[in-house]
Amino acid sequence: MPALTALGRVYEDTKRKAKAIETYNRVLALDPSNKSARAGIDFLKAN
Repeated sequence: MPALTALGRVYEDTKRKAKAIETYNRVLALDPSNKSARAGIDFLKAN
């Protein structure tokens, strides 16, 4: 999952919020306990 999580971060850093959330959700579908993806979604939804 590291590559997919990193892709989510790239989307986040380039202000592509919807794509970042979509990517983080893909990570969570494969690994429900992934803390980085969960934190990314929480951050994006709060901002």
